[in-house]
Amino acid sequence: MSIDVKAYIESGDLHRFYTCAQWLRLRAEVLAEDKYECQFCKDKGIYMRATIVHHINHVRRHPELALSKYYIDDNGDRKRQLVSCCDKCHEEQHPERMKQNKKRAPITKEQW
Repeated sequence: MSIDVKAYIESGDLHRFYTCAQWLRLRAEVLAEDKYECQFCKDKGIYMRATIVHHINHVRRHPELALSKYYIDDNGDRKRQLVSCCDKCHEEQHPERMKQNKKRAPITKEQW
Protein backbone atom coordinates (compact mmCIF):
# COMPACT_ATOMS: atom_id res chain seq x y z
CA MET A 1 0.00 0.00 0.00
CA SER A 2 1.36 3.38 -1.00
CA ILE A 3 0.90 6.41 1.21
CA ASP A 4 0.21 9.92 -0.07
CA VAL A 5 2.69 12.12 1.76
CA LYS A 6 1.59 15.20 -0.22
CA ALA A 7 -1.97 14.74 1.05
CA TYR A 8 -0.70 14.56 4.63
CA ILE A 9 1.26 17.78 4.12
CA GLU A 10 -1.68 19.57 2.50
CA SER A 11 -4.03 18.53 5.29
CA GLY A 12 -1.54 19.66 7.95
CA ASP A 13 -1.33 16.12 9.32
CA LEU A 14 2.28 15.11 8.63
CA HIS A 15 2.19 13.25 11.95
CA ARG A 16 0.22 10.53 10.11
CA PHE A 17 3.25 9.94 7.91
CA TYR A 18 5.59 9.60 10.89
CA THR A 19 3.29 7.00 12.49
CA CYS A 20 2.56 4.91 9.38
CA ALA A 21 3.90 1.35 9.18
CA GLN A 22 5.98 2.01 6.04
CA TRP A 23 7.91 4.86 7.69
CA LEU A 24 8.36 3.00 10.98
CA ARG A 25 9.80 -0.04 9.15
CA LEU A 26 12.15 2.09 7.05
CA ARG A 27 13.19 4.14 10.09
CA ALA A 28 14.08 0.95 12.01
CA GLU A 29 16.01 -0.36 9.02
CA VAL A 30 18.08 2.85 8.69
CA LEU A 31 18.85 2.97 12.42
CA ALA A 32 19.98 -0.67 12.34
CA GLU A 33 22.15 -0.14 9.23
CA ASP A 34 23.83 2.80 10.97
CA LYS A 35 24.25 0.68 14.13
CA TYR A 36 22.21 3.27 16.06
CA GLU A 37 25.12 5.74 15.78
CA CYS A 38 24.61 9.42 15.03
CA GLN A 39 26.24 9.90 11.64
CA PHE A 40 26.84 13.64 12.18
CA CYS A 41 28.69 13.00 15.47
CA LYS A 42 30.53 10.07 13.89
CA ASP A 43 31.86 12.40 11.17
CA LYS A 44 33.40 14.47 14.02
CA GLY A 45 34.96 11.39 15.66
CA ILE A 46 32.37 11.30 18.47
CA TYR A 47 30.08 8.40 19.39
CA MET A 48 26.49 9.32 20.21
CA ARG A 49 23.45 7.05 20.11
CA ALA A 50 21.05 7.87 17.28
CA THR A 51 17.36 8.11 18.12
CA ILE A 52 16.09 9.93 15.02
CA VAL A 53 16.22 9.37 11.27
CA HIS A 54 16.70 12.71 9.52
CA HIS A 55 15.53 13.48 5.97
CA ILE A 56 18.35 15.37 4.22
CA ASN A 57 15.81 16.73 1.72
CA HIS A 58 13.03 17.81 4.03
CA VAL A 59 9.70 16.01 3.66
CA ARG A 60 7.63 19.19 3.22
CA ARG A 61 9.80 20.29 0.27
CA HIS A 62 10.44 16.83 -1.21
CA PRO A 63 7.57 14.49 -0.33
CA GLU A 64 8.57 12.21 -3.20
CA LEU A 65 11.73 11.32 -1.23
CA ALA A 66 9.99 10.69 2.10
CA LEU A 67 10.43 6.91 1.86
CA SER A 68 13.75 6.85 -0.04
CA LYS A 69 17.08 5.97 1.53
CA TYR A 70 18.98 7.70 -1.27
CA TYR A 71 18.58 10.51 -3.79
CA ILE A 72 20.49 11.65 -6.86
CA ASP A 73 22.08 15.10 -6.49
CA ASP A 74 22.53 17.71 -9.23
CA ASN A 75 25.86 16.12 -10.26
CA GLY A 76 24.23 12.72 -10.73
CA ASP A 77 25.81 11.31 -7.57
CA ARG A 78 23.90 8.98 -5.27
CA LYS A 79 23.61 10.47 -1.76
CA ARG A 80 22.03 9.43 1.53
CA GLN A 81 18.53 10.79 1.99
CA LEU A 82 17.93 9.23 5.41
CA VAL A 83 20.57 9.62 8.12
CA SER A 84 20.52 8.39 11.72
CA CYS A 85 21.24 11.14 14.24
CA CYS A 86 21.00 12.17 17.87
CA ASP A 87 18.54 14.77 19.18
CA LYS A 88 21.17 17.53 19.33
CA CYS A 89 22.32 17.04 15.75
CA HIS A 90 18.74 16.83 14.54
CA GLU A 91 17.99 20.19 16.14
CA GLU A 92 21.10 21.62 14.45
CA GLN A 93 19.76 20.36 11.11
CA HIS A 94 16.52 22.29 11.76
CA PRO A 95 17.53 25.83 12.78
CA GLU A 96 13.99 26.99 11.95
CA ARG A 97 12.71 24.98 14.91
CA MET A 98 15.17 26.60 17.27
CA LYS A 99 13.62 30.00 16.54
CA GLN A 100 10.18 28.67 17.46
CA ASN A 101 11.42 27.18 20.72
CA LYS A 102 13.14 30.31 22.02
CA LYS A 103 11.29 32.03 24.81
CA ARG A 104 10.28 35.60 24.16
CA ALA A 105 11.20 38.36 26.57
CA PRO A 106 8.23 39.71 28.52
CA ILE A 107 6.55 42.68 26.87
CA THR A 108 5.59 44.20 30.22
CA LYS A 109 6.56 43.55 33.84
CA GLU A 110 3.24 41.75 34.36
CA GLN A 111 4.10 39.08 31.77
CA TRP A 112 6.46 36.71 33.55
